[in-house]
Amino acid sequence: MTETKDQVEAAPAAEEVKAETAVAESAKEEVVKVEPNPLERKVEVSVSRADIEKEVQKRLKQYAKKAKFHGFRPGKAPMSMVAATYGFEAEQEAINQLAVDAASKALQEGKFEIVGQPSIYPAEKQDEEGLVKFEVAFEVFPEVKVPDLKGVKVTEFECALTEEDIGRNAQTAYNLLQGGKTGPR
Repeated sequence: MTETKDQVEAAPAAEEVKAETAVAESAKEEVVKVEPNPLERKVEVSVSRADIEKEVQKRLKQYAKKAKFHGFRPGKAPMSMVAATYGFEAEQEAINQLAVDAASKALQEGKFEIVGQPSIYPAEKQDEEGLVKFEVAFEVFPEVKVPDLKGVKVTEFECALTEEDIGRNAQTAYNLLQGGKTGPR
């Protein structure tokens, strides 16, 4: 029996389809209900594009001082070459730094009691042209309400301690320090 080239190639593809459907079916069976975290908060912050551009230019100037390009002395390369080489990196660093600064300022102004490190990510909707928006997600300490304890009665217990008890306990402590037995119990 001879198989054609198409039949040989179709066999593994059919097995892959079966495996994918089996995984999809098992995923349908394992539906896990995820409860939203009641302590999680989100704050939206924005950074102006002009501030980003200023920070990018500042960082490119720093790169230009140390940049080495063939045919140019260190630090003497044209800014266009520096921007072409380091522009993306400078832009990412600037955006990250400005987003962290804006988030820090917003969290301090909001006077949140933050637990852990906040997560910063781009907002889904970027409506305004001159601004880049970010969402800051973080968790806060839970609010603890202390009940009024004025009407609670406390029972005080008294223990009578005699000289004999003190002597017996002192002898037991001495024996333990000497590595001996604690005595009769």
